[in-house]
Amino acid sequence: MSQQQLEWVVGRNPFAQSTMWGEGYDYAPLYTAMSGDIVGSLPVGIQTHGDADVPYWPAENCHNWKEVWVFQVARWFGLMRDMTGPALIEGQAEYAVELRETRSGRISHAQVNGSSSRFRAFVPEGNYVVSSGAQRRNLTMLPGGSYSVDLRPGRAVDFTLSQQAAADGTVTLSAKVEGNGAHTITLRADGAEFANAERRVELKSGALQTLTWTGKAQPSKVPWVVVVYPDGDLSQRKEASGPAR
Repeated sequence: MSQQQLEWVVGRNPFAQSTMWGEGYDYAPLYTAMSGDIVGSLPVGIQTHGDADVPYWPAENCHNWKEVWVFQVARWFGLMRDMTGPALIEGQAEYAVELRETRSGRISHAQVNGSSSRFRAFVPEGNYVVSSGAQRRNLTMLPGGSYSVDLRPGRAVDFTLSQQAAADGTVTLSAKVEGNGAHTITLRADGAEFANAERRVELKSGALQTLTWTGKAQPSKVPWVVVVYPDGDLSQRKEASGPAR
């Protein structure tokens, strides 16, 4: 949807004409009192024809709708960052951090500050395996997103979540957990009830542990939703959901 909005601005619209001067298809002059034509400028808005709620873009260069404004350009920059900007990952680790994008195989590295054990890096969007020594995390990083991980020994934890639902409303969730050290895995649900929502696990590097919850979806007009997260950190949450009963 965001990409289609940008395309609309530069020519994929009912006028077959870009509203940004200097970019796109068949752009027209915009109204500037003193500055002249400015590449990348955008107009205040789109005219309508009388009282009709229909986009209208007449040829005349009138300040009512073709005057250059800064707000639209600022929003364009903000949307471009959300769509194409790098993701920020930061955190703590004992050794140098490797970031491997699983689809392309591209590998990036982040150096760890020796005194603070902190690292920071910008990477393109993608699905990554982030590792430091024997510790690792799987992360999906989106454009413009910020992500925090702790890859110190005894702190790192990662898991995958799967679900099964029966016709009678019984829901079974399975979390395959890996990492190192003692951790607490918490489940929170809306529209379903589960016993033993909080579990304590002792992990060893290279060994998976599977946690299973069995619950019941409640009769409702809205879907049930479950969130599972480690050590009280909602930024590491995984979600599951199902249809209303």
